[in-house]
Amino acid sequence: MDADLKLLTEPPVTLLVHPRGYIETAQARILRERIKEIEKQGIRRIIFDLTDVQFISSTGLSFMVTYAASKREEWGPEPVVLVNPSPTVRETIKILGIESLFVIEKDIRSAFARYGIEETESESR
Repeated sequence: MDADLKLLTEPPVTLLVHPRGYIETAQARILRERIKEIEKQGIRRIIFDLTDVQFISSTGLSFMVTYAASKREEWGPEPVVLVNPSPTVRETIKILGIESLFVIEKDIRSAFARYGIEETESESR
């Protein structure tokens, strides 16, 4: 798994995470550590752009669930947006009954609009 992490400084300070490939145990651990380090810069929202993720293991999904639940308590409602999860990931979220932990948007523009972030050319896809 490769991932780009970009800090968007408009209020609310938001981290855009764009992983690619598979999110399994090792990748989830790496992603968690990278995000934890960036959190020190005052982020209050996270957008996970899952457009290029082919598979998320139970460990990867567990990381996202745990993260979203903890940040909801700390940051308030809607701390985590998932963008364009695959049908399999979307169905897994539904089956597990954890839809309320995430906001799911169809594209990055919708995610930015949800948080009131103005999209720049370099951020559009």
